[in-house]
Amino acid sequence: MNPTPEEFRAALHALRGDAQIWADSAVEVRLMCITANECHLAPEAFSLLGGGLAEEYQALQKKVAGLLEGGTGVMVDVSDSLVEAAKTYEAEDAAGVHRMKNTW
Repeated sequence: MNPTPEEFRAALHALRGDAQIWADSAVEVRLMCITANECHLAPEAFSLLGGGLAEEYQALQKKVAGLLEGGTGVMVDVSDSLVEAAKTYEAEDAAGVHRMKNTW
């Protein structure tokens, strides 16, 4: 059964709404990535805890920043895919309407 025009519009609205949520989340995660990249503790901060901990902290900091950066990219890709899906549905629907009008 085909969706009604109202259901179709609601589905497009939902796709675009979800796309915006993903895009907004990507911005937030990108800000977290920037913050993670700005976190730097001097090796002296670890002097009471023993050697090697400063290097482990730096490695962990870089890993977290990298994961956040990757997550940002994935979120943008999901947002873009949802927008493209909405555009495709609209184009296909418009083409179907035109075909029906030409038939009658």
